[in-house]
Amino acid sequence: IATLAKSYQRDAVRISAGGEEKQHLDIEYRALSVAPADRENAIINVLRYYEAANAMVFCNTRAAVNHLTARFNNRNFSVVALSGELSQNERSHALQAMRDGRAKVCIATDVAARGIDLPNLELVIHADLPS
Repeated sequence: IATLAKSYQRDAVRISAGGEEKQHLDIEYRALSVAPADRENAIINVLRYYEAANAMVFCNTRAAVNHLTARFNNRNFSVVALSGELSQNERSHALQAMRDGRAKVCIATDVAARGIDLPNLELVIHADLPS
């Protein structure tokens, strides 16, 4: 199929999820291809389109977390950040803000977000492809 697709598609991208675990049947998965310059606006549009009560946005670096957090604050999103540069107390406060609804969007590195529990999380966005 991949060979056939190459002959009919131009600049096609194939996304393959590795691992033995199966996808959850109760979760809807989507992939959007966005130019790097349009990333922020695309994420904002997805957040507004789905109107999720809460969302998590994953970035690959602390710098990306800080950048998106500042940009989302400027756009009047109630947002918190989670990254390795925060103290445990700061992380706890950020997560509590998500749990009690003071913050609607959490922007995090995947490392900082490992093992956290956010009940009823409605939307997860990977701003960068997971590594």
